[in-house]
Amino acid sequence: MSFTYTAGYVGPFSVSVGRGRDGRIQRFRHPLPIHRIELSRQATFIVSGRMALTWSTDETFRKELGPGGAFVEDAPPNRPMAVDEELVIQAIGDSAYVCVEAIGVQQKVRMQRFVIEPGNPIQVPRYDLAVVAQGDHPLYADGRELPAGPRIFYGRTKAFELQSSHSIACAVITTA
Repeated sequence: MSFTYTAGYVGPFSVSVGRGRDGRIQRFRHPLPIHRIELSRQATFIVSGRMALTWSTDETFRKELGPGGAFVEDAPPNRPMAVDEELVIQAIGDSAYVCVEAIGVQQKVRMQRFVIEPGNPIQVPRYDLAVVAQGDHPLYADGRELPAGPRIFYGRTKAFELQSSHSIACAVITTA
């Protein structure tokens, strides 16, 4: 069985959340070799649980990622790449990730990952999307306390500040 998806539009972004129970598998086929690049069509960010990633070119390069991980950016650096490669993602326990794409045909997205540390808030510019991973402690958006859990924020009318009383992974996504 594969992951289940929920999707929607947030500002200039198409956002989908993939959820998988323990052992569920999702396959992605890449027509061209995918490697770390500054701008891409989509960004993925793990928000909860753990996932095992395996590539069709060499299964010995299996990698496990947790909250804050990204499929392409955290791939093993020396793995062989090939045309028409397949990436297999397997949920280890209940897991979820967010995939963000630009709506515009010409636009691409840039993802920057951070760890929100106590006493060190991050500023999210207007029109940017922030995705915060699962946490056990409350999160503060512009000083307003929100319950723990994965969150998606969009600065539609103004920039905003995110802070937490404990370390938590966060991604800020912008269009280019």
